[in-house]
Amino acid sequence: MPGTRRYHFDDAEEAEHRRQIEELLERAHAADTLPEAIPLLTEAAAIATAHADLLARALCHAAAARVLHSHGRTGDALQEAEAEIALRRQLPNPILLARAIHFLGECHADTGDFEAALRQHLTALRIFTEANDQPELAKLYNDIGVVYHKLVEYPQALKYYWLSHGIAQQIGDAEATGRALGNIGIVQARLQQFDQALETYQQALQLRASVNDDRGVAVVLGSIGNVYAMQGEANTALEFYGRSLAKRDPEKDQRGVAILQRNIAAMLRHLGRLQEAVEHCAIAIQLAESLNSRDLLSQFHEEFALIYEAMGDFQQALNHHKHYAEHYSAMLNIGTQRSVAELQAKYDVERATAEREQFRRRMLEWEHTAFRAQVNPHFLFNALNSIQYFLVSHDSESANRYLSRFARLMRLALENSRSALISLKSELECVGLYMALEQLRFGERLGYSVEVSEEIDEEEVQVPPMIVQPYLENAIWHGLLPRDSGGSILLRVAMGGEEGDSVLFVIDDNGVGRAASGKGAKERNAPEAKAHRSSGMKMIEERLELIQQATNRPCRVSIADKYDQEGNPLGTRVEIQIPSTLTLDRITNYSP
Repeated sequence: MPGTRRYHFDDAEEAEHRRQIEELLERAHAADTLPEAIPLLTEAAAIATAHADLLARALCHAAAARVLHSHGRTGDALQEAEAEIALRRQLPNPILLARAIHFLGECHADTGDFEAALRQHLTALRIFTEANDQPELAKLYNDIGVVYHKLVEYPQALKYYWLSHGIAQQIGDAEATGRALGNIGIVQARLQQFDQALETYQQALQLRASVNDDRGVAVVLGSIGNVYAMQGEANTALEFYGRSLAKRDPEKDQRGVAILQRNIAAMLRHLGRLQEAVEHCAIAIQLAESLNSRDLLSQFHEEFALIYEAMGDFQQALNHHKHYAEHYSAMLNIGTQRSVAELQAKYDVERATAEREQFRRRMLEWEHTAFRAQVNPHFLFNALNSIQYFLVSHDSESANRYLSRFARLMRLALENSRSALISLKSELECVGLYMALEQLRFGERLGYSVEVSEEIDEEEVQVPPMIVQPYLENAIWHGLLPRDSGGSILLRVAMGGEEGDSVLFVIDDNGVGRAASGKGAKERNAPEAKAHRSSGMKMIEERLELIQQATNRPCRVSIADKYDQEGNPLGTRVEIQIPSTLTLDRITNYSP
């Protein structure tokens, strides 16, 4: 049954009273209304207390907290969560303790007590980090982002949303990935990056739908409505708000319903349908009062003031504006902001050294393996064979030219592999030497050209070493050489990103495409070539992930097949995006 949670106990301790408690808790979670759930929770707690069973009592408080929270009784949920934590501290499982602390932080965030929420979240974060519990970290990073989001600290919010997204994607958690994407989209919309936000929401919507997460779908639909509302498209916004409202459980998602009612009221006000706006805003405030949520009450009274002002009822507008100011100042006073900043700073100091050392170790490991991964034995073997061929053929001029370029490439690759960053000029020189060697081997079957945007300073821009070479090699062996006539590769380097703050490498080939390259057992599918394709490209992806963590800036690799109008393959396009302002300090002094 949806909403049911199972509680399992150690086989050695499982007894009749625990089976009774488990059944009661499951029924309480599945209950449609709170009056149905409370007697079940009370009975379970009485059994646990009668048997002096600490674990069972903790589970009863946990279940009560979550049931009360889902029905909008956040104040009562806080008390139950605190009681659970007190018992968990006497039990040996730190992960379950951290989950309880995390949930307590969620409750505080819902009431608008962001200082308390952050305190609990950071406490839980220490435990989950020490245990390296990736699924829990994905959820917690998202919720820390939510706290900063509500405090209008958008850079900090994005930092934690991206951390959540990275972990969720890594562990294959589609629901958590969709949740993080949805929140990233909200911030993008707040920053008026509307097209980017809608694209992010579409990704989130697909992920939520793929795991049948109706509430998640409802959240994303509401967020899409917000984007249209910000652009003044009230009717389209109302359509998405209506679709979102239809997917929500009004009993178990009172907060979400309240926010939607306020949003609908705002759009109705924009359309001049003021009486309807009053009705929806009244519902929103009633729900916010039952939730005891200061942050919602401040927003809803502000909307009510705007509605009455549009109606010409300035006395009512003034009354609601006073309520708005009262709730807003209580929620977000200077003391709270200072305390939140102090909590974050204290946490950062406590873990900065360990995090920095861990990051540096990962960077060092990457640097030690980068040269082996990028200039692989397969390439070296072929290069030496080519030199031997030229010598045997008495083509001393080609042999000398090849050997000179080969030596220069090896020297550059060795020098660059010792650095975390090199100039774009050095990277292009290395790539040019590599392609020149391949052209000497394959002759007219391989064409190659480079285009660099005039706005790019090749000396100033810093990039990871040999970030392009594995993809060029892959294009040659799996795209061009399978063609009877060979083919060509174009490397373009330009500024990219929403604000022109990224460097974009585009590798375009006119090969057979990925589908065709996977067929047959030709030379391109030799074990060593396949192994290098995996290790070299995987290494680049890992490096970009590290850079994204260090800079909180998008880093990505995307590969797309090209087709003509009849669906025939035209080749492959690879895009690599990195920040344009990378510095050694930013990636070696990483501190999340």
